[in-house]
Amino acid sequence: MDNVFIYGGLGILLAAAVFGFFVAVKGYKETKGNMPQRIFTTDFSYATKSPQMKKLIRIWSVGMIIGFIIIGIGIAVGLN
Repeated sequence: MDNVFIYGGLGILLAAAVFGFFVAVKGYKETKGNMPQRIFTTDFSYATKSPQMKKLIRIWSVGMIIGFIIIGIGIAVGLN
């Protein structure tokens, strides 16, 4: 049973990582290649994001968090 949770969590993390790659490429295209000037102006001043990018980033982060939680459950079950 623990293998199902661990490999399921890894599958979700892999899917979220691939989705995150596409979100990163979409964000790079949205800024038209001006990422270094926008990001590195100050330490905590990030480039402005469109509402669509905020939604995509939120979906990506929820997928990663769910993957980590499922892996944690699998490890906890495996240790018992």
